Amino acid sequence: MRPSAWKALAGIFFPFVTSVALIYAAATVPGVIEQPGSQPGDANLETPDKCDNCHGGYSNATEPAFNWRGSMMANALRDPIFWAAVDVAEQDFIPNTTVWNNLMPGTTPDTGGVGDLCLRCHTPDGWLAGRSTPTDGAALAASDFNAGVSCDLCHRLVDPASPEGMSLVSTDRQPFWTNPDTGQVEGFYGSGLFVVDPGTAKRGPFDDATARHQFLPSTYHRQGDLCGTCHDVSNPAAGGLAPNSGRLDGTQLGADAAFKYPPYAYGIVERTYSEWKSSGWDTRLVRDFAALPANLKGIGGAPERASHFPEYNSSTSSLYNPPRAYTCQTCHMPPVTGQGCNKNPEIRTDLPLHDQTGGNTWIPEAMIWLSGQGKLKGGVLTQPQIDAMRDGVRRARLDLRRAASIEAMTAGDGASLLVRVTNLTGHKFLSGYPEGRRSWVNVRYYDQNGLLVGETGRYDAATADLAGDTRVYAVRPGMTRDWAQTLVSVGYDRAMPLTFHADGTVEHTLGEFVDGTLGDALETFHFVLNNKILEDHRIPPYGMNPQEAAKRNVLPVPADAYPVLPDGTYRYWDDIIVPVPPGTARADVTLFYQSTSKEYISFLRHANTTTTTGEDLYQAWLNTGMSPPELMATTTWTAPPCPGPPEPVVDLTVRAGTGVDLSWTAVNGATGYRVYRYLTPDRSGAPVIMTSSAPSASDAALHDGVNYFYDVRATNACGESAP
Repeated sequence: MRPSAWKALAGIFFPFVTSVALIYAAATVPGVIEQPGSQPGDANLETPDKCDNCHGGYSNATEPAFNWRGSMMANALRDPIFWAAVDVAEQDFIPNTTVWNNLMPGTTPDTGGVGDLCLRCHTPDGWLAGRSTPTDGAALAASDFNAGVSCDLCHRLVDPASPEGMSLVSTDRQPFWTNPDTGQVEGFYGSGLFVVDPGTAKRGPFDDATARHQFLPSTYHRQGDLCGTCHDVSNPAAGGLAPNSGRLDGTQLGADAAFKYPPYAYGIVERTYSEWKSSGWDTRLVRDFAALPANLKGIGGAPERASHFPEYNSSTSSLYNPPRAYTCQTCHMPPVTGQGCNKNPEIRTDLPLHDQTGGNTWIPEAMIWLSGQGKLKGGVLTQPQIDAMRDGVRRARLDLRRAASIEAMTAGDGASLLVRVTNLTGHKFLSGYPEGRRSWVNVRYYDQNGLLVGETGRYDAATADLAGDTRVYAVRPGMTRDWAQTLVSVGYDRAMPLTFHADGTVEHTLGEFVDGTLGDALETFHFVLNNKILEDHRIPPYGMNPQEAAKRNVLPVPADAYPVLPDGTYRYWDDIIVPVPPGTARADVTLFYQSTSKEYISFLRHANTTTTTGEDLYQAWLNTGMSPPELMATTTWTAPPCPGPPEPVVDLTVRAGTGVDLSWTAVNGATGYRVYRYLTPDRSGAPVIMTSSAPSASDAALHDGVNYFYDVRATNACGESAP
């Protein structure tokens, strides 16, 4: 393990004590959290306020300043989910010094320490200035909250695999390797492993800028690798210490994984960049839009929007070199017509809009509410900041509408509904921070009079509960039992809560898990201790290569969740078959998205025993609509003309034992069956009704000495048969 200057801050204590507020924060960064790349003190970033002088105040629709300030990039350090998660992570990471002396002999660590990993991306200005310790963010300045992921950070980034990037970092901190598969030098793009130019020149994608500051043209700023800097997130602690290094294939890489391997190789947290890198978009040129499959070319979808990026520099009419491909920037910084600077009257038609918009529509409202309560980290928001954030929410809603398409058609059996969701993004649908984020399909069925006769995927707006009878696109992260055993063996408290009931009481503990009553893997939201992806049913992007996806740890989980197409890539759409209730004349089919779930908000509230960030987040959630779902796509299905109900059931056999078992011959065209039980042979009185999808049923709720009479009827969308 790399040497590190450890200092004890709070001594040894018992973790998870709720009667007192314990401080979990490290004065220095634990060695297992250290990473390569630029280090604190290597560069001093300028405030975004300085950039506003030339790049703001003239056009909210196109200028860089206003659109950036409304983005989650600008507000990365204010994000209340971020702070609630960091505080739980600080609790989780090092409960006492014995733990890390056993895992890493010869060290004497502080309490906490993982916060530095999070702050590196959410406040690069503060991190480079050395204000990320203590690791709970206590030393951060007000300017850090206003900077977020700042203009100067992005415009001074250097490709770590370039000769210049290699020269800017000391030999023991260089974030690149020679890939053994290709023999090529490959940068470590992810986990905040940035290389920052210590000079003040600003870098950008144009070679003809007439800026009033030093400027350097940079093709790196037109590549998705730059965005990968913070959008492939890995946990070096799990990467170095967990039995499987947090990999899908279970291979352990050993200590110092962050210095030996690229971030995609270990400690899976978030893989947006690798999802894109494994896809067909990485090499697809925007000029080739017409050659895309038809189901990707919908007007208004993300690929179509990105195709409007011109192939040439609008100022010089020279072709871009290299040609523009579908990158993160083509979708998340689309071209607009306008001025890049208020000091330069030139109008460009290929000006990248600096909104960096994703799909987060709820967190800005939560931040605005917390600001009004005086509880927002970083202080009260100004009205211009609020205006910019709400404009960012508007753009996010538009982006969500471009991310997927939905179709509904009659299934092959003629009586069911096939719903197809197609991924129009350059990464998985959906992507980004995995905890709590989800999308699902809702179907509402109506009869010929417009009355609701059924619903799947129902979301209860009053309770924020989602029914479990639908396809949900999400990630289920968790922990393996062997890793839990390691944690307990070195001193982790067996009473540590892993999951909670809805009322906040502890559901399962680390000790229960270790004792083997919960299986070999358990879903949890303790992201800094998690080392396994239990399930990932998100839709792969177009052209995702299974081999590249395996190398980058972005396979679906299970790996066969999506079939491989004849061209050797994963299917980029999902087909769902849903039953249609009898009497349905039409169905409204809708794809919804939610920024975070009730379950995740509840976890962050109950798991936090040291600060108020979890409770503050919960109150913001309650008072802003509980992260209301956003409509992404919708369509209507009309039932085909109905030929009538099925033929009656024949060959009914009834066998009595401890109960009654019934079986009959399957009926062509039936989608299900109803079993009616009566107490009289004339079938008078209210029957007990049971349903079955197969030509058999069992009835156990019976009494000796009582006669029972049964009818069975076949059903389909037109109704039910005669008995």
